[in-house]
Amino acid sequence: MDLITRLLAEREGKVHGGIYDITQKRFAYNSNRIEGSRLTEEQTSLIYETKTIANIDAKGIKIDDLVEMNNHFKCFDYILDTVNEPLTEDYIKTLHRILKSGTSSEHNPIAPVGRYKVLQNEVGKIATASVEQTEDEMLSLLIGYDLKKQKDLNYLTSFHAQFERIHPFADGNGRIGRLLLYKQCLKEGLTPFIVDDTNKATYYSALEAFQVHDNRQLLFDYFRSEQLFYMNYLKNKGFEGAINDEKEGDFIKKFSEENRKVDLDAFYNAIQEGVDKVNTQLGANMLEMEKTSVTPGIRIILTENNASYSNKELRAIISALNKSLYKIAKSHGVNSPRFYYTLSGEEVAVNRYVMAPDEVKFSGILK
Repeated sequence: MDLITRLLAEREGKVHGGIYDITQKRFAYNSNRIEGSRLTEEQTSLIYETKTIANIDAKGIKIDDLVEMNNHFKCFDYILDTVNEPLTEDYIKTLHRILKSGTSSEHNPIAPVGRYKVLQNEVGKIATASVEQTEDEMLSLLIGYDLKKQKDLNYLTSFHAQFERIHPFADGNGRIGRLLLYKQCLKEGLTPFIVDDTNKATYYSALEAFQVHDNRQLLFDYFRSEQLFYMNYLKNKGFEGAINDEKEGDFIKKFSEENRKVDLDAFYNAIQEGVDKVNTQLGANMLEMEKTSVTPGIRIILTENNASYSNKELRAIISALNKSLYKIAKSHGVNSPRFYYTLSGEEVAVNRYVMAPDEVKFSGILK
């Protein structure tokens, strides 16, 4: 059973907590959150599971946030049902219509739904396609896609960056672009992935580097890290098989006990390397810690090397890491440093830190 079949089967069987269920909620939450939605993960789950909303704070919730969250669930189902259909202008417009249906934009003449933009838009430093150029540039992009025989992650990265530069719609371009990215990964037999809201700054800066400076490596590297993270998630869910049986592409293999031991040793080595980097940088500039800390090493080991550890193993690792970082911080004059890590199931991450007087806090959860 390939991943496409697994997702469809879980949807049909209404499997709670499965790959389809979790992907639906994580994808919708993160993609909408990136675009400014104020809905929490808990609220997203409630909307998905019960079609209700709770815990509304004093700021309230925009009706469009609710509608678009529910519409994103429909969009994901649509790309699963049409995963092997070719990319066309009509297909992309239909996807946009599903996403924006029932929102305040639906009857707004300057923000048409299911049609290309009628007013010029802009995204930071990016020069988007003009209203007059949009249709021609979209057609050129899609023709180029059809003519490309080998569509790997590098090519899909380029396709995504070009789509976002064109910015064909008045609103919803980011979410449509990420939905297309997931769909085309499935179609081409590549491990799909979700752009996480906690990595929004990395994602945007990598897009800008690609579109403004023609630096393509940053966006590819970021997408690859998210792809490896999703691959690891599939393995933890016990999935084994091809992404798409009709394509020669990624094949997911479940963890083995032998790999666990090798990976654990690699994890310790990566932590030590990260600690050495902290030791080098701490005295010079505390604000550089995040970039040179153990974060990269831990994330790589947890994804690229297929790590899978018990809570006991993880706690032993974190305990050793805490002691090492404590000694380093003390040696550089940080009084009473305290390091915090959060565990979730069998997954661990050190995503970011928050500075406070005489204190360094690391926290983060990979879900």
